[in-house]
Formats: sequence, C-alpha cells, structure tokens
Amino acid sequence: MYKINIKESYIFPQAYAIAALMKKKVAESEQLLIIDIGGWTLDYMVLTNGRYNMSGCESLEYGMIKFYNEVQNHCNTMYDINLNEKQIDSILNGTCKIKLDDEIKYYICNLAQSYCNEIANTLKEQIEGFRTMPIVFAGGGSVTFKPFFKKNSLLVNAEYVEDVRANAKGYKALYKIMKK
Repeated sequence: MYKINIKESYIFPQAYAIAALMKKKVAESEQLLIIDIGGWTLDYMVLTNGRYNMSGCESLEYGMIKFYNEVQNHCNTMYDINLNEKQIDSILNGTCKIKLDDEIKYYICNLAQSYCNEIANTLKEQIEGFRTMPIVFAGGGSVTFKPFFKKNSLLVNAEYVEDVRANAKGYKALYKIMKK
C-alpha cells in the first residue's frame, strides 16, 4: 500500500507551456497565438502582452487521431487497404517505402491539406485578430502538418516548434519559475 501526499500543484492551460520556452517572442508580441496539435485535440491560446486570457483559450477536436481515422476509414472502404499511423505519416512527409498507388498517396495528401485548411478557417472564425497576430505551432501534429499549413495563405505569419517534447520542457520551466 502506498500513501501519497501532494503538497502543491500548478495547473496551466495546455498551450501555455510553449510560452515559457519562447520568452523573447512573447515579450516582443502584443498578441501571440499558440496552437498545440496533439493526438485528440488542437489547443490554442491567445497571449496579450504576455498574459493569457481564459476567454482566448479553447480545445477543439482537430487532433491527429481524427485525421488518421478519416484516412484509415476511407482507404479501407475505397481501396481495401489498412494503413497505420506511421505509414500515413510517411506518405505525408514523402518518405513512404510501401508500394501504394499514386492515387492513394494523392488522396491522403489532399485530405491533409483540406484538414489544415479547415483548421485555419475555424481559427479565423473563432479568434479576433487572427490574421494580424504571430502564430506559434507546437506539438507532434503541427510538425506533421507543417508542409500543409505552409500552403495556407491565412498562416503566413506562423512559426513551428519542431521539438515534440517542447511542452514537457515548457512545463518544467514553468514549474521552476513558480518555485522561485
């Protein structure tokens, strides 16, 4: 039997951890949009003068699992082929080593572009000033979708955090700040 006593805890919005790693960007931006795409959700947060406002934070169902499920269902139904997530990722990043018809690869990349365009349009509708503020993408989904986001004219002012462990590092930095 174990007994655990928790003396203190800190809770931060999901995308806030990235801000801890980007102090200079946060300081120089009147407003900054941080978008974190993970497995189940896309979490975003607007920082104004370095501070978050809970009304500018939301979690949307645009995670990678939803995208993978769409691809898998369509490919299974239309092409009688079962692709796993790694295979789908390899198609998206151009390193696919399995034999597939170009039609299937084209479909998957086209679906990724449509998915990213849908994300951009949804964010534009939900976030006031979306087109005028710098955007920081983080999370594994952002890395996977980077080439497709770069093709969207709504996202010209975006940069990408390539380290998929950035959130963990950011939370560690936030913890250290809170302990001071």
